Amino acid sequence: MKSRQQKKTGQCWKNLKNCRPGEIGRIIGLDRIPETKCLRGKIDVFSRQEKSWELNKRLIDQWYKQDEQQHEQQELFFYIDGHVRIYYGDAANLPAKYVSRQKLCLSATTEFWVNDDEGLPVMVVIGELTEKLQAVIEYTIIPKLIEAGRVKNIDPDNPPPMPQCTFVFDREAYHPAFFLRLWEQYRIAIITYRKFVKDKWDNVVFKSHEVQVLQSKATMLLCEQQATIDNHPFREIRRLTASDHQTSILTTHPFVAMVIIAGKMFGRWIQENFFRYLIADYDFDKLIQYDVRPIDENKEVVNPQHRRLSYALKKLREKISRQIRLRRTIRWQKKQWIKRLMILKAYIHNKLIMLGNLNYSSSKNKI
Repeated sequence: MKSRQQKKTGQCWKNLKNCRPGEIGRIIGLDRIPETKCLRGKIDVFSRQEKSWELNKRLIDQWYKQDEQQHEQQELFFYIDGHVRIYYGDAANLPAKYVSRQKLCLSATTEFWVNDDEGLPVMVVIGELTEKLQAVIEYTIIPKLIEAGRVKNIDPDNPPPMPQCTFVFDREAYHPAFFLRLWEQYRIAIITYRKFVKDKWDNVVFKSHEVQVLQSKATMLLCEQQATIDNHPFREIRRLTASDHQTSILTTHPFVAMVIIAGKMFGRWIQENFFRYLIADYDFDKLIQYDVRPIDENKEVVNPQHRRLSYALKKLREKISRQIRLRRTIRWQKKQWIKRLMILKAYIHNKLIMLGNLNYSSSKNKI
Protein backbone atom coordinates (compact mmCIF):
# COMPACT_ATOMS: atom_id res chain seq x y z
CA MET A 1 0.00 0.00 0.00
CA LYS A 2 2.86 2.34 0.80
CA SER A 3 4.62 1.79 -2.55
CA ARG A 4 1.32 2.32 -4.36
CA GLN A 5 0.82 5.68 -2.66
CA GLN A 6 4.38 6.72 -3.48
CA LYS A 7 3.86 5.85 -7.13
CA LYS A 8 0.62 7.80 -7.24
CA THR A 9 2.20 10.85 -5.62
CA GLY A 10 5.22 10.77 -7.94
CA GLN A 11 3.07 10.83 -11.10
CA CYS A 12 0.99 13.84 -10.02
CA TRP A 13 2.43 17.10 -11.40
CA LYS A 14 1.15 19.04 -8.37
CA ASN A 15 3.66 17.19 -6.21
CA LEU A 16 6.73 18.32 -8.15
CA LYS A 17 7.72 20.42 -5.14
CA ASN A 18 8.60 17.14 -3.42
CA CYS A 19 10.98 16.14 -6.24
CA ARG A 20 14.48 17.31 -7.09
CA PRO A 21 14.06 20.04 -9.75
CA GLY A 22 17.43 19.42 -11.40
CA GLU A 23 16.93 15.73 -12.08
CA ILE A 24 13.35 16.15 -13.37
CA GLY A 25 14.41 19.15 -15.48
CA ARG A 26 16.89 17.06 -17.50
CA ILE A 27 13.98 14.94 -18.77
CA ILE A 28 12.49 17.92 -20.64
CA GLY A 29 15.84 19.45 -21.61
CA LEU A 30 16.00 22.18 -18.95
CA ASP A 31 18.42 22.81 -16.14
CA ARG A 32 15.55 22.55 -13.65
CA ILE A 33 11.84 21.79 -13.70
CA PRO A 34 9.51 24.81 -13.32
CA GLU A 35 7.67 25.13 -10.06
CA THR A 36 3.99 24.24 -9.70
CA LYS A 37 2.80 27.85 -9.96
CA CYS A 38 4.66 28.32 -13.25
CA LEU A 39 3.27 25.08 -14.68
CA ARG A 40 -0.24 26.12 -13.68
CA GLY A 41 0.23 29.38 -15.56
CA LYS A 42 1.51 27.54 -18.65
CA ILE A 43 -1.54 25.27 -18.59
CA ASP A 44 -3.77 28.33 -18.34
CA VAL A 45 -2.06 29.87 -21.40
CA PHE A 46 -2.47 26.65 -23.40
CA SER A 47 -6.13 26.19 -22.46
CA ARG A 48 -7.08 29.78 -23.34
CA GLN A 49 -5.83 29.22 -26.89
CA GLU A 50 -8.61 26.60 -27.31
CA LYS A 51 -6.48 24.51 -29.66
CA SER A 52 -6.99 21.17 -27.92
CA TRP A 53 -9.34 19.86 -30.62
CA GLU A 54 -6.82 20.77 -33.32
CA LEU A 55 -4.19 18.71 -31.49
CA ASN A 56 -6.70 15.90 -31.02
CA LYS A 57 -7.48 15.83 -34.76
CA ARG A 58 -3.79 15.62 -35.66
CA LEU A 59 -3.28 12.79 -33.18
CA ILE A 60 -6.28 10.86 -34.55
CA ASP A 61 -5.00 11.31 -38.09
CA GLN A 62 -1.52 10.14 -37.10
CA TRP A 63 -2.77 7.12 -35.12
CA TYR A 64 -5.03 5.78 -37.85
CA LYS A 65 -2.57 6.46 -40.64
CA GLN A 66 -0.02 4.32 -38.80
CA ASP A 67 -2.61 1.56 -38.39
CA GLU A 68 -3.50 1.71 -42.09
CA GLN A 69 0.17 1.45 -43.05
CA GLN A 70 0.90 -1.46 -40.74
CA HIS A 71 -2.34 -3.40 -41.24
CA GLU A 72 -5.15 -3.61 -43.68
CA GLN A 73 -8.00 -1.22 -43.06
CA GLN A 74 -10.22 -2.83 -40.46
CA GLU A 75 -13.71 -2.03 -39.30
CA LEU A 76 -13.83 0.63 -36.59
CA PHE A 77 -15.38 -0.07 -33.20
CA PHE A 78 -15.70 2.77 -30.69
CA TYR A 79 -16.58 2.39 -27.00
CA ILE A 80 -18.51 5.42 -25.71
CA ASP A 81 -19.20 6.02 -22.03
CA GLY A 82 -19.57 8.87 -19.57
CA HIS A 83 -17.29 9.52 -16.61
CA VAL A 84 -18.50 11.68 -13.73
CA ARG A 85 -15.81 14.08 -12.53
CA ILE A 86 -16.52 15.38 -9.02
CA TYR A 87 -16.21 19.13 -8.41
CA TYR A 88 -14.68 19.90 -5.01
CA GLY A 89 -14.75 23.70 -5.25
CA ASP A 90 -17.43 26.20 -4.26
CA ALA A 91 -17.10 28.95 -6.90
CA ALA A 92 -19.22 27.24 -9.60
CA ASN A 93 -22.85 26.21 -9.27
CA LEU A 94 -22.91 22.79 -10.93
CA PRO A 95 -25.79 20.30 -11.06
CA ALA A 96 -25.73 17.29 -8.76
CA LYS A 97 -24.94 13.94 -10.37
CA TYR A 98 -24.93 10.43 -9.00
CA VAL A 99 -21.37 9.19 -8.44
CA SER A 100 -21.37 5.40 -8.47
CA ARG A 101 -17.86 5.22 -6.95
CA GLN A 102 -19.06 6.96 -3.76
CA LYS A 103 -22.79 6.13 -4.08
CA LEU A 104 -23.69 9.77 -3.51
CA CYS A 105 -25.17 12.69 -5.45
CA LEU A 106 -22.46 15.36 -5.68
CA SER A 107 -21.71 18.46 -7.74
CA ALA A 108 -19.97 17.18 -10.84
CA THR A 109 -19.54 17.37 -14.58
CA THR A 110 -19.74 14.48 -17.05
CA GLU A 111 -16.98 13.70 -19.51
CA PHE A 112 -17.95 11.53 -22.47
CA TRP A 113 -14.99 9.45 -23.60
CA VAL A 114 -14.55 7.68 -26.95
CA ASN A 115 -12.10 4.77 -26.88
CA ASP A 116 -11.14 2.31 -29.60
CA ASP A 117 -11.60 -1.46 -29.32
CA GLU A 118 -8.23 -1.74 -27.55
CA GLY A 119 -9.26 0.74 -24.83
CA LEU A 120 -7.02 3.55 -26.08
CA PRO A 121 -8.56 7.05 -25.94
CA VAL A 122 -9.68 8.72 -29.18
CA MET A 123 -11.43 11.87 -27.94
CA VAL A 124 -13.30 13.34 -25.00
CA VAL A 125 -16.32 15.65 -24.86
CA ILE A 126 -16.90 17.60 -21.64
CA GLY A 127 -20.52 18.20 -20.72
CA GLU A 128 -21.28 21.55 -19.16
CA LEU A 129 -24.68 20.93 -17.60
CA THR A 130 -27.03 17.94 -17.82
CA GLU A 131 -26.23 16.50 -21.25
CA LYS A 132 -27.35 12.95 -21.99
CA LEU A 133 -25.25 10.37 -23.79
CA GLN A 134 -27.68 10.07 -26.68
CA ALA A 135 -27.62 13.82 -27.44
CA VAL A 136 -23.83 14.01 -27.06
CA ILE A 137 -23.34 11.18 -29.56
CA GLU A 138 -25.69 12.64 -32.15
CA TYR A 139 -24.81 16.32 -31.92
CA THR A 140 -21.18 16.39 -30.73
CA ILE A 141 -19.27 13.14 -31.17
CA ILE A 142 -20.45 12.34 -34.71
CA PRO A 143 -19.71 15.88 -36.04
CA LYS A 144 -16.22 15.67 -34.49
CA LEU A 145 -15.62 12.27 -36.10
CA ILE A 146 -16.74 13.71 -39.43
CA GLU A 147 -14.35 16.63 -38.97
CA ALA A 148 -11.54 14.22 -38.10
CA GLY A 149 -12.25 12.14 -41.23
CA ARG A 150 -13.25 8.93 -39.44
CA VAL A 151 -16.91 9.25 -40.53
CA LYS A 152 -18.19 10.69 -43.83
CA ASN A 153 -21.50 12.18 -44.88
CA ILE A 154 -23.36 9.65 -47.03
CA ASP A 155 -25.60 10.05 -50.04
CA PRO A 156 -29.16 9.23 -48.90
CA ASP A 157 -30.06 8.05 -52.42
CA ASN A 158 -27.09 5.68 -52.64
CA PRO A 159 -26.04 4.67 -49.11
CA PRO A 160 -23.16 2.19 -48.67
CA PRO A 161 -24.12 -1.35 -47.61
CA MET A 162 -21.42 -1.57 -44.93
CA PRO A 163 -21.35 0.59 -41.79
CA GLN A 164 -18.64 3.23 -41.48
CA CYS A 165 -18.07 2.36 -37.82
CA THR A 166 -19.83 0.76 -34.88
CA PHE A 167 -20.61 2.40 -31.55
CA VAL A 168 -20.66 0.22 -28.42
CA PHE A 169 -22.32 1.70 -25.34
CA ASP A 170 -24.51 0.76 -22.40
CA ARG A 171 -28.26 1.18 -21.79
CA GLU A 172 -27.96 4.90 -21.05
CA ALA A 173 -28.38 5.77 -24.75
CA TYR A 174 -30.99 3.07 -25.45
CA HIS A 175 -33.66 4.29 -27.87
CA PRO A 176 -34.65 2.30 -31.01
CA ALA A 177 -35.53 5.45 -33.01
CA PHE A 178 -32.07 6.85 -32.22
CA PHE A 179 -30.43 3.65 -33.48
CA LEU A 180 -32.33 3.89 -36.77
CA ARG A 181 -31.35 7.55 -37.25
CA LEU A 182 -27.67 6.68 -36.85
CA TRP A 183 -27.97 3.92 -39.44
CA GLU A 184 -30.06 5.82 -42.00
CA GLN A 185 -28.25 9.18 -41.79
CA TYR A 186 -24.62 8.12 -41.19
CA ARG A 187 -24.48 4.33 -41.69
CA ILE A 188 -23.26 3.94 -38.12
CA ALA A 189 -24.13 0.64 -36.45
CA ILE A 190 -24.66 0.19 -32.72
CA ILE A 191 -24.15 -2.59 -30.20
CA THR A 192 -25.85 -2.22 -26.83
CA TYR A 193 -27.82 -4.09 -24.20
CA ARG A 194 -31.56 -4.37 -24.78
CA LYS A 195 -33.93 -2.90 -22.22
CA PHE A 196 -37.38 -4.07 -21.18
CA VAL A 197 -36.83 -7.75 -22.02
CA LYS A 198 -39.97 -9.63 -21.00
CA ASP A 199 -39.80 -12.94 -22.86
CA LYS A 200 -37.42 -15.81 -22.32
CA TRP A 201 -35.99 -18.04 -25.00
CA ASP A 202 -35.92 -21.81 -24.69
CA ASN A 203 -32.58 -23.03 -23.32
CA VAL A 204 -32.40 -25.67 -26.06
CA VAL A 205 -31.74 -23.06 -28.79
CA PHE A 206 -28.48 -21.87 -27.18
CA LYS A 207 -25.28 -23.33 -28.63
CA SER A 208 -21.72 -23.26 -27.31
CA HIS A 209 -19.37 -20.81 -29.08
CA GLU A 210 -15.79 -19.70 -28.51
CA VAL A 211 -15.74 -15.90 -28.18
CA GLN A 212 -12.68 -13.66 -28.39
CA VAL A 213 -13.01 -11.09 -25.58
CA LEU A 214 -10.07 -8.68 -25.90
CA GLN A 215 -6.90 -10.79 -25.45
CA SER A 216 -8.57 -13.90 -24.05
CA LYS A 217 -11.05 -16.48 -25.26
CA ALA A 218 -14.19 -17.62 -23.46
CA THR A 219 -16.83 -20.27 -24.13
CA MET A 220 -20.38 -18.87 -24.12
CA LEU A 221 -23.85 -20.21 -24.81
CA LEU A 222 -25.21 -17.89 -27.53
CA CYS A 223 -28.24 -17.63 -29.76
CA GLU A 224 -29.37 -15.09 -32.36
CA GLN A 225 -32.91 -14.27 -33.48
CA GLN A 226 -34.68 -11.48 -35.31
CA ALA A 227 -36.37 -8.93 -33.02
CA THR A 228 -39.00 -6.37 -33.99
CA ILE A 229 -39.10 -3.21 -31.87
CA ASP A 230 -41.41 -0.34 -32.79
CA ASN A 231 -42.13 -2.05 -36.13
CA HIS A 232 -38.42 -2.11 -37.05
CA PRO A 233 -36.21 -5.23 -37.31
CA PHE A 234 -33.09 -5.64 -35.18
CA ARG A 235 -30.62 -8.42 -34.59
CA GLU A 236 -30.83 -9.77 -31.03
CA ILE A 237 -28.13 -11.95 -29.51
CA ARG A 238 -28.57 -13.54 -26.11
CA ARG A 239 -26.13 -15.21 -23.79
CA LEU A 240 -27.25 -17.91 -21.36
CA THR A 241 -25.32 -17.84 -18.08
CA ALA A 242 -24.81 -20.60 -15.53
CA SER A 243 -27.55 -19.06 -13.34
CA ASP A 244 -30.07 -19.44 -16.21
CA HIS A 245 -30.04 -15.68 -16.86
CA GLN A 246 -30.30 -14.46 -20.44
CA THR A 247 -28.31 -11.31 -21.32
CA SER A 248 -29.82 -9.61 -24.37
CA ILE A 249 -27.69 -7.66 -26.87
CA LEU A 250 -29.16 -5.53 -29.66
CA THR A 251 -27.38 -4.46 -32.84
CA THR A 252 -28.09 -2.79 -36.18
CA HIS A 253 -24.96 -4.21 -37.84
CA PRO A 254 -26.22 -6.38 -40.72
CA PHE A 255 -23.15 -8.54 -41.41
CA VAL A 256 -20.77 -8.93 -38.46
CA ALA A 257 -20.70 -12.39 -36.86
CA MET A 258 -22.58 -13.16 -33.67
CA VAL A 259 -19.41 -14.13 -31.76
CA ILE A 260 -17.75 -10.80 -32.66
CA ILE A 261 -20.78 -8.85 -31.41
CA ALA A 262 -20.70 -10.74 -28.10
CA GLY A 263 -16.95 -10.23 -27.78
CA LYS A 264 -17.18 -6.47 -28.36
CA MET A 265 -20.12 -6.05 -25.98
CA PHE A 266 -18.61 -8.04 -23.13
CA GLY A 267 -15.25 -6.33 -23.70
CA ARG A 268 -16.67 -2.95 -22.64
CA TRP A 269 -14.96 -3.27 -19.26
CA ILE A 270 -11.67 -2.28 -20.92
CA GLN A 271 -12.94 1.32 -20.94
CA GLU A 272 -13.81 1.08 -17.26
CA ASN A 273 -10.28 -0.16 -16.64
CA PHE A 274 -8.99 2.87 -18.53
CA PHE A 275 -10.87 5.19 -16.14
CA ARG A 276 -9.70 3.26 -13.10
CA TYR A 277 -6.10 3.33 -14.29
CA LEU A 278 -6.12 7.10 -14.80
CA ILE A 279 -7.78 7.70 -11.43
CA ALA A 280 -5.32 5.45 -9.57
CA ASP A 281 -2.06 6.53 -11.21
CA TYR A 282 -2.59 10.01 -12.62
CA ASP A 283 -5.09 11.73 -10.29
CA PHE A 284 -7.57 11.80 -13.15
CA ASP A 285 -10.34 13.49 -11.13
CA LYS A 286 -8.26 16.38 -9.76
CA LEU A 287 -8.64 19.90 -11.10
CA ILE A 288 -5.63 21.03 -13.13
CA GLN A 289 -6.46 24.73 -12.70
CA TYR A 290 -8.76 27.01 -10.73
CA ASP A 291 -10.93 28.99 -13.12
CA VAL A 292 -14.61 29.84 -13.53
CA ARG A 293 -15.98 30.67 -16.95
CA PRO A 294 -19.53 31.50 -18.03
CA ILE A 295 -21.47 29.08 -20.21
CA ASP A 296 -23.75 29.82 -23.12
CA GLU A 297 -26.90 31.48 -21.79
CA ASN A 298 -28.95 30.21 -24.75
CA LYS A 299 -28.26 26.59 -23.88
CA GLU A 300 -31.44 24.66 -23.14
CA VAL A 301 -31.69 22.66 -19.92
CA VAL A 302 -34.45 20.82 -18.14
CA ASN A 303 -36.63 23.07 -16.02
CA PRO A 304 -35.98 22.09 -12.36
CA GLN A 305 -39.63 22.62 -11.44
CA HIS A 306 -40.71 20.43 -14.36
CA ARG A 307 -38.26 17.76 -13.22
CA ARG A 308 -39.61 17.81 -9.66
CA LEU A 309 -43.21 17.60 -10.86
CA SER A 310 -42.35 14.79 -13.28
CA TYR A 311 -40.66 12.87 -10.46
CA ALA A 312 -43.68 13.38 -8.19
CA LEU A 313 -46.01 12.24 -11.00
CA LYS A 314 -43.87 9.16 -11.59
CA LYS A 315 -44.00 8.21 -7.90
CA LEU A 316 -47.77 8.75 -7.82
CA ARG A 317 -48.23 6.49 -10.83
CA GLU A 318 -46.08 3.84 -9.20
CA LYS A 319 -48.20 4.05 -6.04
CA ILE A 320 -51.42 3.75 -8.04
CA SER A 321 -49.98 0.78 -9.93
CA ARG A 322 -49.05 -0.94 -6.65
CA GLN A 323 -52.57 -0.36 -5.29
CA ILE A 324 -54.12 -1.80 -8.45
CA ARG A 325 -51.89 -4.87 -8.24
CA LEU A 326 -52.76 -5.25 -4.55
CA ARG A 327 -56.50 -5.08 -5.29
CA ARG A 328 -56.13 -7.60 -8.08
CA THR A 329 -54.23 -9.90 -5.74
CA ILE A 330 -56.91 -9.56 -3.03
CA ARG A 331 -59.65 -10.15 -5.62
CA TRP A 332 -57.85 -13.23 -6.91
CA GLN A 333 -57.32 -14.56 -3.39
CA LYS A 334 -61.01 -13.97 -2.63
CA LYS A 335 -62.00 -15.97 -5.70
CA GLN A 336 -59.67 -18.77 -4.66
CA TRP A 337 -61.16 -18.89 -1.16
CA ILE A 338 -64.70 -18.92 -2.55
CA LYS A 339 -63.73 -21.73 -4.90
CA ARG A 340 -62.22 -23.72 -2.02
CA LEU A 341 -65.33 -23.14 0.13
CA MET A 342 -67.57 -24.36 -2.68
CA ILE A 343 -65.46 -27.51 -3.03
CA LEU A 344 -65.61 -28.06 0.75
CA LYS A 345 -69.36 -27.48 0.74
CA ALA A 346 -69.87 -30.06 -2.02
CA TYR A 347 -67.61 -32.53 -0.17
CA ILE A 348 -69.58 -32.14 3.09
CA HIS A 349 -72.88 -32.41 1.20
CA ASN A 350 -71.80 -35.69 -0.41
CA LYS A 351 -70.69 -37.03 3.00
CA LEU A 352 -74.05 -36.18 4.51
CA ILE A 353 -75.86 -37.95 1.68
CA MET A 354 -73.70 -41.02 2.17
CA LEU A 355 -74.33 -40.98 5.93
CA GLY A 356 -78.09 -40.62 5.31
CA ASN A 357 -78.10 -43.60 2.97
CA LEU A 358 -76.21 -45.69 5.53
CA ASN A 359 -78.70 -44.83 8.30
CA TYR A 360 -81.64 -45.68 6.07
CA SER A 361 -80.17 -49.03 5.07
CA SER A 362 -79.30 -50.01 8.68
CA SER A 363 -82.83 -49.22 9.92
CA LYS A 364 -84.33 -51.24 7.10
CA ASN A 365 -82.23 -54.27 8.05
CA LYS A 366 -83.47 -54.08 11.67
CA ILE A 367 -87.13 -54.20 10.55
